[in-house]
Amino acid sequence: MATYTRAVRRGNDPDAVHDMRVASRRLRAALSVFEGAFDTPAYAKLEREIRLVTRALSRARDLDVMIGGLQRDAAALPGSQRGAVGDLIRELSADRRNAQGEVVAALDRLVKFDPAAAFAALGAAASTTETGEAATAQGDPGSEP
Repeated sequence: MATYTRAVRRGNDPDAVHDMRVASRRLRAALSVFEGAFDTPAYAKLEREIRLVTRALSRARDLDVMIGGLQRDAAALPGSQRGAVGDLIRELSADRRNAQGEVVAALDRLVKFDPAAAFAALGAAASTTETGEAATAQGDPGSEP
């Protein structure tokens, strides 16, 4: 996801929005696989932060697709029929500019949250838990029963 951040922030590359949205959806799917292993508030927060980005990207992507489709359709229309389609494109483009603000806010929030650090902390906590459980299971005299 991080590789698309710069292009998505600029707001002028629908493909970057699409690619980042796909990456965020794949990440969410992967996170759901491990949900049972990491039943912690930190894991829930990580999932929530990724979901917020996905939601913002989804709205922007939907508008990009609508605008692109209308632009292609308008090119095939006679000039006399392009006016109404042009009005709709302008309206959707204004909505897309507003959606870009939501995308940037979600990205800012994600960067501040630092998902890489959250992953590392979850991994470290799981590793520590597993080490402690293994020592307890082996009857390590230094471990609690």
